[in-house]
Amino acid sequence: MIGPIVVEPDQTEVEATVGRMIDFNVGDNPENWSIETDNPEVLSVTPGKKEGDAYFNPGAEALAVGTATVTLTDTKSNLDAMEYTVTVTE
Repeated sequence: MIGPIVVEPDQTEVEATVGRMIDFNVGDNPENWSIETDNPEVLSVTPGKKEGDAYFNPGAEALAVGTATVTLTDTKSNLDAMEYTVTVTE
């Protein structure tokens, strides 16, 4: 199995193939970050979360060929936001 594509905060563009998972590194407290996509036919997104002692970054799955914009927002401060253009290919 191929691991996820890890996206760092200073990136603005991401390339993935259909079926790949994308992990958005938001640093501390990933459960505080919401995630949205403008094209749910291309990307399925999941919010960050905490389960027990484990933390999981917000993520996405590349569903179909196309382009989508992903916006991550810190729900605690509402000041920090990150936006990425994700291009999905075959």
